[in-house]
Amino acid sequence: MSISSSMFKKLDNDLDNENRNKRGAYSVLSFPQDIDINGTRNVMFININVVEGSQYAGKKYKIVDGEVPVYQQSTSGSLARKMVGSTRRIDKSIALYIPNNIQTAYGSDWNTTNLESVGSVFDAATSIGDLSGTQSWKSMWEAAKTVAPDALLNTLAGATQTLTGINTKDAKQAYTRSISNPYTEVIFNGVQNRSFSFTFKFIPKSEEEQKIIKNIIDLLKFHRAPEIKYGNVNNYQLFPSEFDISFLNKGTENEFLFKVSTCALTNMNVTYGGDNTFSTYTDGSPFFTELTLEFFELETLSKQRHTEGF
Repeated sequence: MSISSSMFKKLDNDLDNENRNKRGAYSVLSFPQDIDINGTRNVMFININVVEGSQYAGKKYKIVDGEVPVYQQSTSGSLARKMVGSTRRIDKSIALYIPNNIQTAYGSDWNTTNLESVGSVFDAATSIGDLSGTQSWKSMWEAAKTVAPDALLNTLAGATQTLTGINTKDAKQAYTRSISNPYTEVIFNGVQNRSFSFTFKFIPKSEEEQKIIKNIIDLLKFHRAPEIKYGNVNNYQLFPSEFDISFLNKGTENEFLFKVSTCALTNMNVTYGGDNTFSTYTDGSPFFTELTLEFFELETLSKQRHTEGF
């Protein structure tokens, strides 16, 4: 369901009220209200990028010229760097104190593979070198012929078992009390994209801060959702907005922490409550609100990016 124009107008007006700070070209929703973005406290800053073609890009939201999503930077490993303009940075941002703990993990995908008969050919050709010349390939062919009978026999045994259901391969191994060397090697298949989880507990000190909390949640909820591309025609949806996260100390990125590339907001959990039972103030607003955000990084990181602090 797409958000109605009247609902969006109310959201936009709420975000443009006095409950915000200014940081350069950005209108910043901040909690607590008196957060000092340029102070000594550690602040988590969230920028938002809207898909170009969105009815809200450059219309309901102002575009920040000269700012691009992190994964569109020239040193990025993502093809998004060749798609500059696919998303546009808007002027709505969020500033929060960094949670008590933040963490990141760097995963690499290594798996075993069995080269089998191909491995036996290369094993026999170990003295060939880098196979860069015609003579080297000729030498490899000669080496391959020396192991071809056994390799062919093993291949045929496996093929016969597949075609007929007769377990000739196991029978051969049982008869000879031997198995073919599987030539098991470990192969690198790439690195895993990082994911992040941040939990914030908002306890408002005033009615104004209660409004800020609601505005922050409404803004994130709105931008994590897709958008119907052609009005009432539901055939296509535009991707949800994307997010750039930075950890600030004294108004600049904290060089002792890790940088984060552009992320998708994959999960958003909101819990409303009181100390022991669900409790609200007289206007119905909750005693506290707990917000958990889960992000998935859209860029696969390389050595180059690690030298830049990612």
